[in-house]
Amino acid sequence: MKSICYALALGVFTAVCHAGEEWESDYPLISGRYEVIGRHCESEKLFTGTITIREDRPNVFVVTRIIDGKKIIGSGKVESATPDKIPVFRIRFVEDGVDYEGTFLWRDDLDNEGRISGYVYTKDYRGKKPGLEALFAEKKSAEQVEAPNRR
Repeated sequence: MKSICYALALGVFTAVCHAGEEWESDYPLISGRYEVIGRHCESEKLFTGTITIREDRPNVFVVTRIIDGKKIIGSGKVESATPDKIPVFRIRFVEDGVDYEGTFLWRDDLDNEGRISGYVYTKDYRGKKPGLEALFAEKKSAEQVEAPNRR
């Protein structure tokens, strides 16, 4: 009986100690700071800006969009799309009282940085010209990259 109590106490202690540990993302290529170029939904109007994507918890992302100087905070999550259950990064945000969604694919580029592209549209969109966005991971400047040790 004593050994069972010790085993239970050790199990509880281990669970409590591990509860505050960091987790490893299943989607490391999604988080980051990006430059974005795009076209507004049902429009010919182009835009540029920045988007920062931060994973707060497993598959729970905060998406901060700064487009034309306007800051909008939304959410993101990896979901399945199409009957084939293709994984997509879906974002949601509200701009000027209108609900928007975006459906994106993500890959790494030749420098192993994230590259994300997709469509942005109003919720329940049925039009023929959704918005387009391409996100490119911001590259570190020469000053930000640590120079290799030379002998």
